[in-house]
Amino acid sequence: MSLYCVPDDPSCPTPVDFTRIGKVVKFLGTELKTVNDTTAVAKFDTVSFMFSFTSSDRFLSVRTRWPSGLKPGDEAVATLFSSADTWNRERYFPTVYTDITSEGVFIVADYIVDVSSGLNDDQLLDNVSAAVSTGVDALSFMQRVVEVSK
Repeated sequence: MSLYCVPDDPSCPTPVDFTRIGKVVKFLGTELKTVNDTTAVAKFDTVSFMFSFTSSDRFLSVRTRWPSGLKPGDEAVATLFSSADTWNRERYFPTVYTDITSEGVFIVADYIVDVSSGLNDDQLLDNVSAAVSTGVDALSFMQRVVEVSK
């Protein structure tokens, strides 16, 4: 073992970019489509995820957004808010919140990982896998809340 990573060593943390994320996403069975320099999307089964870097490239966000079918003034919106709060208190990730727009009420599940020091291949795979699986779990939880609240 040396003090410095060997460039071809897969256990060495290296910068995270869409090329590396694309390889992980492909390994998980789907394609990553780059939208612009800071954003890409991938669809896992029926759920779309957006991959984006913060302006300083310190964090990678893996986010999914689901239209709840509710309108901003509906009584069930308060239930969604408190259910998201419950999710966030009981689970570390992803962060779940409501996004209320003129188009309707959306549920967002956002998984954030610090990539400022890079990630090795296993860490990147683990984080993308966790983001997708917990994002789907969070949406399923919130979908049940909407069904019960209507």
